[in-house]
Amino acid sequence: MLISRSFITASILGIFLSACANQPISSETNTTIPPNTTKQTDVFVGKVTSIENGKDGSTVLLSNETTGELLDAVISIPNLGPESKFDFDHIKTGNILKVYGKSFELNNRQRIAGKVAKSYVPVFLKNKRATATEQSLCESLGGTIKKAGISQFDKCVQTYSDAGDICQDASDCFGRCVIDGSAEALTIGETISGICEMDNDPFGCTPLVTDGKYEGTICID
Repeated sequence: MLISRSFITASILGIFLSACANQPISSETNTTIPPNTTKQTDVFVGKVTSIENGKDGSTVLLSNETTGELLDAVISIPNLGPESKFDFDHIKTGNILKVYGKSFELNNRQRIAGKVAKSYVPVFLKNKRATATEQSLCESLGGTIKKAGISQFDKCVQTYSDAGDICQDASDCFGRCVIDGSAEALTIGETISGICEMDNDPFGCTPLVTDGKYEGTICID
């Protein structure tokens, strides 16, 4: 996935959007989306590393921390549509976005115009107990301060907006790709799809899916 810092012109977006139709979501795990791809819809998760604002939205450079992949995503009001609940205030460096749309090539660069966008705004606590300001920020983002793990330090536990999405790997999710239900009948290496986990609380025992296969169950105290 190549990097571009130029905003896509309205005419090109118009042609592109008229050609797009809602299709089943599939994820890309290669280092790039192949040119002239035949896939109808792509999904990409990445941390915002740079932003170029336009009249109706932004061109955002996303970096997937699991794979190291980069993608230029156009997130705009015309693309998402009037019924979208996406919060454009979440387009800030360090936040994580999940963008669904059709990948295409322009000026020898691969990119995506988002038809659907979701966000995750992580809240990091500086010390083992949350301050009043940190608690307020956590709650404003729909999270809850809880004592987590064997250390019982405070953590802002947030429900991921992509919870339950079908996934093949953690690179498809805000959090981890996990087994939907019990893994007792599975063998390690067995091919299976997972779902994106519910929230950012990593503690407990969790059966993981990596590269479309059952990886095993990890337990974190």
